[in-house]
Amino acid sequence: MILFYEEDGNWKEAVLMGFKITIAGLGLMGASLAKALRGWRNAAICGVETNAAVLERALAEGVIDSGYVLDETNAEEALDADLVVIALYPRAALDFLRGCARRAKEGALWSDLTGIKGPLIEEARRSMPAGAEFLGAHPMAGRESSGYAASDGKLFTGCNFIITPHEKNSREALSLLREMAAYAGAARVIETTPEIHDRMIAYTSQMAHVLAAAILNSGLLFESKGFEGGSFRDLTRVGTLNPEMWSELFSMNAAPLGGVLAELEDNIAVLRRLVEAGDQSELAAALASSTRRKEEYLKTPYTAAKEAAR
Repeated sequence: MILFYEEDGNWKEAVLMGFKITIAGLGLMGASLAKALRGWRNAAICGVETNAAVLERALAEGVIDSGYVLDETNAEEALDADLVVIALYPRAALDFLRGCARRAKEGALWSDLTGIKGPLIEEARRSMPAGAEFLGAHPMAGRESSGYAASDGKLFTGCNFIITPHEKNSREALSLLREMAAYAGAARVIETTPEIHDRMIAYTSQMAHVLAAAILNSGLLFESKGFEGGSFRDLTRVGTLNPEMWSELFSMNAAPLGGVLAELEDNIAVLRRLVEAGDQSELAAALASSTRRKEEYLKTPYTAAKEAAR
């Protein structure tokens, strides 16, 4: 609830108790968001989980104010929220929308934290009732470990927070999600389409995880102890991944990811031919080109600011 009061001749906004947030999934992302949003709008935070032990811990630690293992007896109460954030694996997020979106209350905003947008937006168009909105979101934050125990209220500090509005989203919904992202610590909110999001995430995130998996599947891995340096560690850092979640992300983003992997294969094939031909001059030219592209990338206004802040 938002009221206005007069002070020194000026109208000011006062946010009172009554705003409710429900977060579906209290793993790394969902629990981190619950911690990060403590105090925002004086909101009551409700957690929805399949694991009762996680709910008990989150309640005991004050991360949430109420919690539910969702079923028909409590779904209406759990989902009677002004903001519902789905922090589940991609296929579970789709199932949650299919099964629960019809319960969205009038005026509610639903969102998500998943790394794939196209399928979720399509499902939301089918499932969300009139009077409620779905606005996709994807904070570019995470870590190698997962689960509630790995959650951190500062996880989103300094991150890029991507939102994917569509033609039916209101300015109020965009404003609310931007406000949430800022309170959670995001440095920048980026608005884009679901299609562009999925294509760019295939390039900036998913391809790196595929590459790490390919390197770690090499027959040389276990012979490499003692020979590895910083470059090997950098390339394989994301190789300790969650197989269930990442296989869902890859398969649900098959066309964009397949496209960037095909281009990667082409680029590697060019370099391989030059290596096998022993053509040092052409190799040097190819490496100079990639180095120059990295330098140009870093000089663009936004990336330059990001690099300077490190």
